Amino acid sequence: MNALLTSTEPDSMPISWVERIFDQMLLTYGKKFTDQWGGADPDKLIKFWCAGLAGYAGSEIKRGLSGLDVREWPPTLPEFKTMCRPSIDPLVAYYE
Repeated sequence: MNALLTSTEPDSMPISWVERIFDQMLLTYGKKFTDQWGGADPDKLIKFWCAGLAGYAGSEIKRGLSGLDVREWPPTLPEFKTMCRPSIDPLVAYYE
């Protein structure tokens, strides 16, 4: 791994978290995951996800990872963020 990526920007998610997310997606999707991201520079991709997931809590990341089981294809960053922080149905929220 690139030495520049051993630590992230102050507002970024730790690299080790994104590496674990990618490991989980690789195990879940196999070739679909490598085909989707095969043309991307791995260091840039990890850094992009670190910045994009800044401020997300561990519990939110776990929610996103648990949603991988019901998807046929690995999510993009915006899709994964939605999986981590799903929109709230106002009617359901009212009754809760």
